[in-house]
Amino acid sequence: MASSVVLKGDLGFLPLAEVLQLLGGNSATGTLRIFSPHVPDNGHIKFSEGQAVDAGCPGKNGLDAVYALFGWIEGTFEFTDGEFKGKRTVQSSLMEIVMDGVRMLDEGEIAKVGPEGAQAPKKPADDREKSAGIPVIKRQIANYNYVVDENEFPDGETIVLEGRHGGWVCVVVDGYADVIRETPKGPLRISRIGPGAVVGNISSLLGQKSIRTATVRAVGEVVLGVLDLQRIHTEFSCISYELRRLAMSLDKRLVEVTNRVVEAHLGTINLNDFTQGKTKIFDQGADEDRVLRITQGTAAVIRKSKTGDAPLLNLSKGDFLGRVPFMNIDHEPHSAYVLGSADFQTETLDIEGIKKEYDQAPSVVRSIMEYVATCVSVTTIIACDPRRNPLLAGK
Repeated sequence: MASSVVLKGDLGFLPLAEVLQLLGGNSATGTLRIFSPHVPDNGHIKFSEGQAVDAGCPGKNGLDAVYALFGWIEGTFEFTDGEFKGKRTVQSSLMEIVMDGVRMLDEGEIAKVGPEGAQAPKKPADDREKSAGIPVIKRQIANYNYVVDENEFPDGETIVLEGRHGGWVCVVVDGYADVIRETPKGPLRISRIGPGAVVGNISSLLGQKSIRTATVRAVGEVVLGVLDLQRIHTEFSCISYELRRLAMSLDKRLVEVTNRVVEAHLGTINLNDFTQGKTKIFDQGADEDRVLRITQGTAAVIRKSKTGDAPLLNLSKGDFLGRVPFMNIDHEPHSAYVLGSADFQTETLDIEGIKKEYDQAPSVVRSIMEYVATCVSVTTIIACDPRRNPLLAGK
């Protein structure tokens, strides 16, 4: 079957950063071509399951080409679906690329391609989309047909309060909100969420009472769509134990990496607490396709980074380890290594069977899991390198 153009547009309306997030959020596989009236040849970024894997533009290839393309501020793009065949030249995660590309363009590290004095085209200004460099997480609103009511929150109003019990789940229909953790040094903003973001956690979707792990506060007026929990409970109850367990473990990873961001802010992380008495299970960068479930003992997930080894997670019985093909979370084995306790034991999951089920699962199940995975990825990047969050870098 011949490949076809499934998405096209103008970079003045939809900047490259948003195009990349759109393709990543839809686990796209194919080729994004970028055209500039000021460059004779086009640039391209190839995708596999929502991750950039290869790129090229005049005079550059790989990651250098991706960053250079952020400077193509005038032009058009088109995405053609099709299987990726070739050598992977881009290793960084998509969210890491987006966060760094936007920062580098703003700071003048990426050359803008256009007429002399060119400036990046802007949509109508909305300061809510900016947060002093703190990442903004948004996506297509895929769950609107599950919305049974809408609530409006004025600027500054608390939508969710950390530590409170809650069972409802909402989607941001319009507006932006800050995700905040309380610390002994005062409130710490972790990220800003926008349209399509989910307010709530996976345990609530599985019918379990849960404690809110962060405060969510409106930035400007926010409209939330209240999701039909009974309908979603039914959808989740129809999936297998293996997929539900995977979803719960994903939820735990988000809480864990958020804890690491807070600890980085407070300066209380002790690497020895994560490594003592443990031996290596997966090395970072290992060619490892297995996905394991812990049946006994504990594991620590740690990333080697430019600023040193950064602890990410403590995992225990029931949690998964390994690369899940439909969840891009920037963890093991490619982006982190794993240490196991002396009594560590696992069982191998039939991840191909789970993926087939996931591909056929209700759209709301996939959408929420993909959103949480994006949050895990973004929060992991900040936990590993506080310089990507100005509040943690002391700016």
